[in-house]
Amino acid sequence: MASEIDGGGGNELKKRAAIR
Repeated sequence: MASEIDGGGGNELKKRAAIR
């Protein structure tokens, strides 16, 4: 469960970095 929350936040950061 904790991994899902952590992964969600990390996923957003990764997506932002990819767009940049």
